[in-house]
Amino acid sequence: MNRGHLLQRDPPRTRPYWLPRPATASIGVIANLLDSLVSFQPRDLVAVLFAASLLALMQVGHFIIYNPFVSGPDGDPVAEYFTLAQYVFPAACVFAGIWRNSGVLNLSGILAFTPFLALAAASTLWSVDAGLTLRSTFLLIAFLLAVTTTTRAVGAVRTASILAHIMGLAMVVSALLALFVPSIGQHNIDDLVQGEHVGSWRGLFAHKNSLGAYAAFAVVIVLAFRDRLPRWTVLPYLTAAIACVLFSNSTTSLVAAIFGVFSMSVALPLMRRTSAQLAAAGMGALLLCAGATLTAVTMLGWGELFAGTKVETLTGRTEIWTVALDIFLSRPLLGVGFGAGSSFARPVLQEMTFAEAVDPHSGYLAMLLDLGVVGLVLFLLPAALAFSRLLRMRGTIDRVQAVAGTALLMSLMGAITEVSPFLVQGSAGFFYFFSLVLLQLSRQASARPLESAGAGTPDANRQPPRPPNSPMY
Repeated sequence: MNRGHLLQRDPPRTRPYWLPRPATASIGVIANLLDSLVSFQPRDLVAVLFAASLLALMQVGHFIIYNPFVSGPDGDPVAEYFTLAQYVFPAACVFAGIWRNSGVLNLSGILAFTPFLALAAASTLWSVDAGLTLRSTFLLIAFLLAVTTTTRAVGAVRTASILAHIMGLAMVVSALLALFVPSIGQHNIDDLVQGEHVGSWRGLFAHKNSLGAYAAFAVVIVLAFRDRLPRWTVLPYLTAAIACVLFSNSTTSLVAAIFGVFSMSVALPLMRRTSAQLAAAGMGALLLCAGATLTAVTMLGWGELFAGTKVETLTGRTEIWTVALDIFLSRPLLGVGFGAGSSFARPVLQEMTFAEAVDPHSGYLAMLLDLGVVGLVLFLLPAALAFSRLLRMRGTIDRVQAVAGTALLMSLMGAITEVSPFLVQGSAGFFYFFSLVLLQLSRQASARPLESAGAGTPDANRQPPRPPNSPMY
């Protein structure tokens, strides 16, 4: 290659004598902006629409304008617009992906969900609220396709990096609101609903549990993709996320964050360096010990050990679960329709327990109410398939798969005491579906990792990474 021309300098550029320097600079900025717009690619539009989809699902800005816990559940002037955005942006992302692929819709990321989606759509026939079931099914399909489309367009690592940016920014803004605008960023004694949480951070979100759920995932994903973020953003993102976990006073979120960091730093690295079966056996032993402890405590009785504390009834959850199980037994096989279970059970739960029992407070119970035993099995089937693939990979787990596997475990654990981890529009609920799509797409690339998951001696059987133009790079 002729290198001589690289040393030649362009002739000095001159501006018209009649334009002052600021005007020339402004013209340059406008020219650069126009150049960026002209060079805007379809895959960039897909990424922008996917980011907008995440912001819509998180309802960023909604609860600054109107918070139902502060002003009451009735009279929300903007709820319908945010709800509409949750449907519009994922659908627009999918259509942008179809345009990018010359009219071809990629379904590879949702194959494992096909049986469940078919049952969810069919449940419209027997649903107690057919409209709600239809909307819930559409939103789930649209989001799954949006994640698939974005991952195919910009790559798994960049897709996860977009999520890391959004989560980090949300945590920073939430922390600033809690510190400097406590009337918005904290629960207050004047709140009409659940004022007993006074002082707990809620940030951008309606409730402290929502902030805690997002913050727990933010800690994990920012730690995992810190090298993909601008260096100056990592410390503020991480500090704000940790502060939000701690000061939201959400025990579930604190446990999830600790579990996620442990999984990323100990369990999954062990699966990369040694036999996956050995790591799985170690995690299984920990789960068995935890289960044995819980069983022993249950046999002794919660009241005897934790009388007078929130642990006695898990903040009232054991009472709710008892009533929800009775409702489930009335339709145990196929439930009352996808997305309609909580609203169907709410009047009975509130009558039999207390006014705050607006849902079963368990994702597993909510799914049993929605689609019965058949629906719960089909819903958990993609997770079982994903973990079985991870266990067969023997030391080839990459960073994307590690983060997705960790987020999946966190969602499965959080769903024990909360409904939102299994809802796309719930607090951090999209992480469950986001993780499963990434793991489904990475199955085809398991023999050659998307990107190294961290430091360590590379496996001798690993193939070189994919080239930059690869759809999964």
